[in-house]
Amino acid sequence: MKKIYAILLILSLTVSLLSFVGCEFDFPGMTVPVSSTSTTKPKTSSTTSTTSTTQKGDGGNPDHPEMGSVGLLYELIENLAGFKVVGIGSCTDKELVIPSEYMGLPVTSIGAGAFDSCDITSVYVPNTVNAIEATAFKWCRSLKTITFENNSKLESIQGDAFAFCTALENIVIPDTVKYIGGGAFNECSSMKKVEMGSSVEYIGRLAFGDCLSLAEIKYSGTAEQWAEIKKDEKWIWSIDTMRFYVVCSDETLYVVENN
Repeated sequence: MKKIYAILLILSLTVSLLSFVGCEFDFPGMTVPVSSTSTTKPKTSSTTSTTSTTQKGDGGNPDHPEMGSVGLLYELIENLAGFKVVGIGSCTDKELVIPSEYMGLPVTSIGAGAFDSCDITSVYVPNTVNAIEATAFKWCRSLKTITFENNSKLESIQGDAFAFCTALENIVIPDTVKYIGGGAFNECSSMKKVEMGSSVEYIGRLAFGDCLSLAEIKYSGTAEQWAEIKKDEKWIWSIDTMRFYVVCSDETLYVVENN
């Protein structure tokens, strides 16, 4: 009898132990279920907020051109002298501000096709930019205003850079510009007045083609300097009549008509 009690005591202790560790144990002819409490913590969802380190001015404030519009795409120039802007990226600004620097280096150019067909209304170009490459702003039909920072270093506006910017009304080309490429302002049909400096050495084919509203080019050089500029024979060509004035600094007035 004592042996039977001893066996029952051992079985009772065994079941208690198994309950503690959360297992099942099969005895001959029966199964003893053991309830267990999971020690695994339930998964909880959490949101981690991140703050972009990219900064900009108030809506792309031109008073702080080094800070510019957010989200633009850049490409490092081969000689590591700076960056060029190569695309709109995730930027949603209508009033675009090109920054004067990116990652501590100057922004020195606006790349080919960078803003082709973008829905922007204005662009601010800092004085660090020395080139606006081909088709950079082509087909920007809502682009109405182009502002260049004082003391600009811009030297070239390349082919079709602002072609088909049909809302553009006036432009003051920096005095430092030497090269205005073919089709640079082609089909800017609303443009009425252009100002350009005496540094211009070349005006390409259709640079002002089909600018049918153009009434005046104000030139900061003399009549002699204007005559020395190399101009493609069809720099203002159009199938429609174009007639406007070139006003030089010495008060010489040219009447220009398309051929």
